[in-house]
Amino acid sequence: MSRKTLEAHYAVLKEQWAERGIDLDADYMGVRDWIRPAVAEVLREYAELDPDSLTSGLLHSDPAPEAFRIDRSTGVVGLIDWGAALSGPLLYDVASTVMYVGGLDRAGVLLDAYVASGSLPSAEVERGVSTMLKFRWAIQAMYFAWRIANDDLTGIDDPAGNEVGLADAKRMLS
Repeated sequence: MSRKTLEAHYAVLKEQWAERGIDLDADYMGVRDWIRPAVAEVLREYAELDPDSLTSGLLHSDPAPEAFRIDRSTGVVGLIDWGAALSGPLLYDVASTVMYVGGLDRAGVLLDAYVASGSLPSAEVERGVSTMLKFRWAIQAMYFAWRIANDDLTGIDDPAGNEVGLADAKRMLS
């Protein structure tokens, strides 16, 4: 893929995901030397995946386990906390869920069930889940970098919580 094509994909990506804070030039991206190059590499891989070829729709964008509610009497499952909802590749929410269950090696049953539901074609999941998982970890890196730069302690006891989140992202992007 040419540099011009990659730049065009990045421009579209930046516009589509602006709500998620993807900006390689943002000051907070310099909180640690590794963040900007790691995120740039993930964005390059994401562009090569050809985001326009992915099935898009409404994303929750952070389907953490605590966002799911189950009515034990009926078996009905609900998802709360839609404050970060946006439109994008459905594979993003799949990758987010894979991240929360501990990675691809622990997500086989989850991915099989998702494909069996008919929400996404098996070929799309196989082709893109690994790259989208890296993309999800890049989002985590940016999120925790922003929190560190802004001394945001929302939901945690001390700054160490943000450092742990950033260290997890670095480990997964290395």
